[in-house]
Amino acid sequence: MEDTCLLFGLIGLSNFLLVWPGLFVLNALNVEPFEWPPTHVLELLFLNGVLDAVFNVLLVVGITFSSPLFVTCGTMLTIPASILWDFCFHGYELPPLAFAGVAMVIAGFALLNARCTPGCAGMCGGVRFDL
Repeated sequence: MEDTCLLFGLIGLSNFLLVWPGLFVLNALNVEPFEWPPTHVLELLFLNGVLDAVFNVLLVVGITFSSPLFVTCGTMLTIPASILWDFCFHGYELPPLAFAGVAMVIAGFALLNARCTPGCAGMCGGVRFDL
C-alpha cells in the first residue's frame, strides 16, 4: 500500500514540476495562448470531476465488499449502458450490430458471475450454472 501511495505521489509531483511550467512557457511565447473556457464549460468540467470522484470512491467500496474481478467486469457494463442511454434518451439511431454487441457484453457479464455447482450433468461437462 505504501508503494502505491508513493507511486501516485511521485506521479503528481512530476506532473506539477514538469507539465505546469510548460504551460506558462507556451503561453508566454504565444505558441499556445491560454484562455479560460466559458462558464458553462467550467460547470460541466466541475460536474465531470465530481462524478469521476464519486465513481472512484464507489469503485473502491465495491472492491472492498465484493471482489476486484466482479467490479472490473461490472465497469464493462458502462459501455452498453451508455449505448442504450443514447438510444433511449437522445434518439440516436443504432445499427442492429450495436444491439448485438450490447447483448453479448451483458451475457458475458452474466456468465462471468454465474455460480457453478458440481455434480450436475449437462452440456457444461457436469457443471450447472445458477444465475
